[in-house]
Amino acid sequence: MTLNRRQFMVMAAAVAAGCDRSETLRASTAPASQPSAQTTQVTDTVDAGPISDFPPNTIADSFRTDGFFVIHRDKKVFALSSICTHKGCKVRLASDQSFYCKCHGSTFDRDGKVTKGPAARDLPRLAVAKNKEEHLLVDRAQQLAGQPSKSAEASSRSAVATSGGGRE
Repeated sequence: MTLNRRQFMVMAAAVAAGCDRSETLRASTAPASQPSAQTTQVTDTVDAGPISDFPPNTIADSFRTDGFFVIHRDKKVFALSSICTHKGCKVRLASDQSFYCKCHGSTFDRDGKVTKGPAARDLPRLAVAKNKEEHLLVDRAQQLAGQPSKSAEASSRSAVATSGGGRE
C-alpha cells in the first residue's frame, strides 16, 4: 500500500493524538522500584503514601519527577513544587537541603525562596491533605500563595498536613 503525503500526515496526526495518554499510562505501569505515587481520581492529586514514611526534619525527593518534594519540618508535612519557576525544568535537592536548577543555574533556599536567578519567583507550595488512612495527598494542580498556616484540618486542602504521633 502506497500513501501520499496527505494520507501520511492524517495517519501521523491520528497516532500523535493517541500518544496523549502516554503520561497517564507511564504512571500506572511504573516499575516497583519507583515511588508508589498513585493518582487518586481524574484530578492531579497524588497519594504520596503514609505520612509516617516521611521522617521528621527531612526532605523526600522521591517524588521530584512527579513534580514535588515532601518536606517534614517542625511537626508539619508539606509539599513544595519541583518545577523551576524560570523555564519549567525539574529542580534538584542539594546536600544542604536547598534546591538548584541545572538548566539555567537558579537556586532556592530550603523553603523554596529564590536565592539566585534567573528565576524570579519562589517555588510554590502545593495543596496537601491527610486522608483517613493517614496518607499524604498532594494536589499538583493547586499552588498556594504565602506561608503555610500553623495548623490544618486533616480533611481540608492546605499547605500543611500535621504529622501523626509516634515518629516525632
